[in-house]
Amino acid sequence: MEKIMARFYKFTPSTQMVVLLILLSLVSILVARFTGRFKDQPVPVHTPVTQAAMTEQANVNRINNDAMDLCESVVSQRATNRSSVKFLGNVSGQRVRQMVDGRLEVNTRFSAKNGYGAESISTAKCITSQDGRKLTDISIEDSR
Repeated sequence: MEKIMARFYKFTPSTQMVVLLILLSLVSILVARFTGRFKDQPVPVHTPVTQAAMTEQANVNRINNDAMDLCESVVSQRATNRSSVKFLGNVSGQRVRQMVDGRLEVNTRFSAKNGYGAESISTAKCITSQDGRKLTDISIEDSR
């Protein structure tokens, strides 16, 4: 069970929602079937998610991962003490979101040591191309 949960938490929030919706619909069908509702209706064998939807979600996940990797790479390269950079996750809400013009906005928090050896927590906001492979803007601010 721990392995399953560890894999589940590696998914992006949108993928987690799709998985949870599938599981909820299957559970509700089984509960309805065994509690006497829909006695005359067969239990569907297929899930409501199509192969095209799964492929689309996989593409979105790949692009989001590319954007996150690019942002984290640039943040690490710009750090004074590169070996001290530790990423802490998203600021709040979605870590990657698509902007109106199609570009992606990546938000992440990280800690790093400055030139004096003091560790501070900062927030990075990266703007990437639609495919998540080209950085168009970055801003880094101290989280105080």
